[in-house]
Amino acid sequence: MPSSPIPASVDLDALIQALDWASDTSGLGNVAFVSRETGQVFLTSDEDFGDAPNAALPSDLDDVARYAIVPTRHDLRLGKRLAVRFVQASLPARLEDTYEMFASRGALARFTAMLDSEQALDAWLAFEAEAIERALREWADMEMFVLAPGGRRH
Repeated sequence: MPSSPIPASVDLDALIQALDWASDTSGLGNVAFVSRETGQVFLTSDEDFGDAPNAALPSDLDDVARYAIVPTRHDLRLGKRLAVRFVQASLPARLEDTYEMFASRGALARFTAMLDSEQALDAWLAFEAEAIERALREWADMEMFVLAPGGRRH
């Protein structure tokens, strides 16, 4: 009877960086991958696959059996929904303002300014960091990775 493979260990900080990379909306086509064998994280963009592919990247990144695609903040519902949950719990009087902010572009800057004016920015950053770590832990479990604690604290 074959034994099940040992899950690869992935550094939490590297995974958070990969999430941020994949979530970038600047139009570069950022994607992040994690090796299922080694736990190494690879950050790519559309330009890595042009006429001269990036030699530092494995040639088989498209092999889903060997590499997992890191989700985006949107995939993990870490945007508007998370902001609304925070405001519901911490600043319920600003809930309608929050909905209005997220109805148009530039919401994050307006949301951050509102939190700053309410002296709630530090509480939001801690709430967000905790939600990101929890979501990435769930994703890692689903993908059969083990998360190694990162060096930084949020």
